[in-house]
Amino acid sequence: MASAQRLFPTAQQSAADSAAPANPPALIWIDRQWTVIDRNAAANEILDKANPLELAFGRLHAPCRRDLLSLETAMRQAQAAGYATVALGEAGLGVEVVRAGPNAGAQCLVLLRDPSRERAAQIVDLTRHFGLTKAERGLLDILVQGTSLPDAAQMLGVARSTARTHLQRLFDKTGKRRQVDLLRMVAAF
Repeated sequence: MASAQRLFPTAQQSAADSAAPANPPALIWIDRQWTVIDRNAAANEILDKANPLELAFGRLHAPCRRDLLSLETAMRQAQAAGYATVALGEAGLGVEVVRAGPNAGAQCLVLLRDPSRERAAQIVDLTRHFGLTKAERGLLDILVQGTSLPDAAQMLGVARSTARTHLQRLFDKTGKRRQVDLLRMVAAF
């Protein structure tokens, strides 16, 4: 088995790597009994918040019985076939389980994909790419959640006309003409 040091680089190593992604993958290394051998900071972030997946006594656990059964099935499939994937909870936390190489015994690598985390990373990337202001970014973040423009204005505590101005500037900067086209662009970015 490769050492945990090589699997999950230290903060100094990560900072030195200028090509590191803005949204690093959330990785957990587990053994046959689902005991966590190692995990990275992105996995800690996901596990620390209220999720359908948690650590209980050092092992991966899903508090919801349906999610637990789905997770157990995915783990067994990965042991047998080498790979399995499942979505847990209402938000659809993506869990991919990959059996380690032949020299690693029954160990697996678990990749977590949090849709809210990925959406936030998309918004950050769009902000950089199009030079969005904080106000434009805030409006876009609310709109991609399916909120109407009047409701978004209320959530932001601004007048509807101000929200419309921010939306118009989003259109100008992205080259889109309709709100649905803007949201499609975010989804595809």
